[in-house]
Amino acid sequence: IRQQSKKDSFFTTANGRIKSVKSQYYGYGKHILIDHGFGIRTLYAPMNESNVNRGQKVKRGDVIGYEGSRSRSTDTHLHYEIIIKNKKFNLLIFLN
Repeated sequence: IRQQSKKDSFFTTANGRIKSVKSQYYGYGKHILIDHGFGIRTLYAPMNESNVNRGQKVKRGDVIGYEGSRSRSTDTHLHYEIIIKNKKFNLLIFLN
């Protein structure tokens, strides 16, 4: 068993409450959805392991899980989405 390191961790980007912790064979694989209020949610996937539960409060910077890989991917990675009022946004608009 490989020990998880800080670099393998998924950190929350803002305070919120865990809306769901799900696992799917296809699509996102194991993933977490966080509700930040005001119609803003973030999604983190795919995970090897999560360490939060539905309904749990989280603060910015909390570790919510550890990176993993989906069924068809070849390496671990982070899929991160910002969803505002049920619309997914391109992250580049927040970085520019």
